[in-house]
Amino acid sequence: MKSIRKWIGLILILALALSLTLTSASADTTKVVDARGGVVRIAFAYSDGTDDYVKKGSGFFVGTEGNAVEFILTNAHVVTATDEEGNIIGYANEVNIVFEDVDADSTVTAKVLKIFDDGLDLAILRLEAPTTLRKQLPLRSAESAAIMTPIYALGFPGIADDSSGYLPSTEDDVTITEGKITKEQYQYQGTNYLQVDAAISGGNSGGPLVDESGAVIGINSMVNDPKNGTGLGYALYIDYAIDYFNTMGYPYTLAPDVLTTSDQSVISASPGVTTEPAPIPDPVPLKLGWYVYVAIGVAVVAVAAVAYLLIDKKKRQQSASAEMGDTVPVGKTPEAPRGGRQITSIGQTNVLGGKTFSVSGKITIGRDPATCYIVFPAKTPGISGKHCSVQELAQGVVVTDLGSTYGTYLENGTKMEPNKPYTILGGEAFFLASKDNGFRVK
Repeated sequence: MKSIRKWIGLILILALALSLTLTSASADTTKVVDARGGVVRIAFAYSDGTDDYVKKGSGFFVGTEGNAVEFILTNAHVVTATDEEGNIIGYANEVNIVFEDVDADSTVTAKVLKIFDDGLDLAILRLEAPTTLRKQLPLRSAESAAIMTPIYALGFPGIADDSSGYLPSTEDDVTITEGKITKEQYQYQGTNYLQVDAAISGGNSGGPLVDESGAVIGINSMVNDPKNGTGLGYALYIDYAIDYFNTMGYPYTLAPDVLTTSDQSVISASPGVTTEPAPIPDPVPLKLGWYVYVAIGVAVVAVAAVAYLLIDKKKRQQSASAEMGDTVPVGKTPEAPRGGRQITSIGQTNVLGGKTFSVSGKITIGRDPATCYIVFPAKTPGISGKHCSVQELAQGVVVTDLGSTYGTYLENGTKMEPNKPYTILGGEAFFLASKDNGFRVK
């Protein structure tokens, strides 16, 4: 009896594993969810002389993989000032890019580089300083998308904002709606759009329309019923932005030209080459051959190996943390070496340009020139007014995060607890908000 139960249990486990595998294979939206990391909220205030307005929309970053980003794509109407009747009263020269919420630390300024005024609903923005708080999204020609291709609209629709009065704008606050392409080419005022049945409403404008691989094929632009977001939506061909970036020499990542069909298969397509999907084989009855048990055994060994590596990694991290020491002993003030300590700015795009600063006694780093010794420009993404303090030690410095919005980090990626001192030894580094803004202790 025990033997029979054992085999029944094994069969159920195998069936569950196969079911989960098939489910994940047919509905893997990991790259779509990951694409939220490139989306931002755009806002700017203006007045028509009588009333004050706040325009809100979405946008997304383009650039090269692994590098800090600065260029944002959105719709022209997102950065256009209009009155209550929709009449154009002006265009924005700069707008606010909201990374977390509408406050001084998480909102930065972007210049409006280009607004197309020839019926093309497209605008290009550029941050004053590049950032790694968001990432670039790859672009793929809209002409590669076929009818009934699964698509996803990302952005910050107004109907999804809560009633708190704030504008939550983190990566996790991005709304995703799904649908399919219902018409490959919809023309409006001589411009090509993808017609989709994904829900799009006010605030979505300027956000990316992506395929299952997370590549942008269009820019969410308009709906046929803007009052409630129902019905059909229209996404501007991303090809217009690709052409402009090619003309200007701006950096972007072009995804491979692929076609995604409704049966979830992905077919590579090259110019002048016609490809067809491989035929789907007939279902094969499930049989528990010897290879199944070998596969299960290999899986068990692999899980055990991963668990061992994770435990070993955690132990090594704990050991390293213990050796380095996180805090300064209470009541003990180490003597500083003659001449004081120095810290040198490091990072991919550190706006302080590799400058070296002396740490004599205790100093403060941030964006407020009235209280900080090391001052970042006012629009540096992620840097708070008073971000952190640095105090010299004989063996290094003590860094304390002062309750900053985006945090202060050790070189190994550990986020410092606010108002808790951490010892950074000579030769080690710490970062403010991101890898863009770091300092190495000398």
